[in-house]
Amino acid sequence: MEVEEILSFPRVREIMKNGGTIMVIGDTNAGKTTLCQFLIRMASVERKGFLDLDLGQSTYLPGTLNAYYIWKDKTETAHYFVGSITPSGVISDVLKGAFQLKKWLFERNVDFITIDPTGYINHPEAISLKEAKIKVLSPDLVIVLAWEDLIPLIKETLLPLITNFLIATPSSRVKARGPEERRKYREALFRLYFEKGVFRYLDLPLPLEMENNNLSKGRLIGLLDEFHFMLSCGIVNSFEKGKLEIITPYIQDLKRIKFIKFGNLIVNPKTGEHKTLSAHSNCANSLLDITIL
Repeated sequence: MEVEEILSFPRVREIMKNGGTIMVIGDTNAGKTTLCQFLIRMASVERKGFLDLDLGQSTYLPGTLNAYYIWKDKTETAHYFVGSITPSGVISDVLKGAFQLKKWLFERNVDFITIDPTGYINHPEAISLKEAKIKVLSPDLVIVLAWEDLIPLIKETLLPLITNFLIATPSSRVKARGPEERRKYREALFRLYFEKGVFRYLDLPLPLEMENNNLSKGRLIGLLDEFHFMLSCGIVNSFEKGKLEIITPYIQDLKRIKFIKFGNLIVNPKTGEHKTLSAHSNCANSLLDITIL
């Protein structure tokens, strides 16, 4: 089904005219992001929001959840750092971030929101994550983009949770991206993000055990404000005598940083190449409360 055909359904048109939240669920390469952005462009309400919850193929930076507030010619953004390119092992943190970002949009009196979750769907853990997101985010309508082989699983597990839903086949215009192309996409985002990175220094009096476990060279970290929103990302360069050296595009006042959160990725800032730290597959609890003097 082409994206334009989605507009022929009365419930879709009603929400786009009067306001509400539409979540688009589908497998990898189903065209979720394309549909979400199309619905935002076509909605007649003034204040619109887009929740990008796809960690691996983020519209902003891999390992982050993102909210976009669109009003007239203005766009505001908010970011939540998870630090993983898959929700596996960090589901509770993903749900926390999704709820926090939707609340941020509601505080801006957004009328219409589209939600683009991860394409992670054909697995028991993935189904549990989708169920939890539906409960936490309470969409008014769920559009399921699925090929025939996935529809029985979706009908059995997800649809009993949903009052209003629409099942559609993915558009014929969707261009499938394989694992290699998706990896190159992430690398390009990392390269672009850290292209203007500078060295910054943070005083961190840490116990030796935490130093050894968290401060690997190249480790991706989130620099958070007092509300746990992400100010920026950084990459660990070195740690010596209580001083952490990072590479980051963040050039603002370091005193705004209230927390450092450790991801489970090692990233090369020049090439964007990255790998997962298998010994730290769950990074949800790797949060450090700091005071910048």
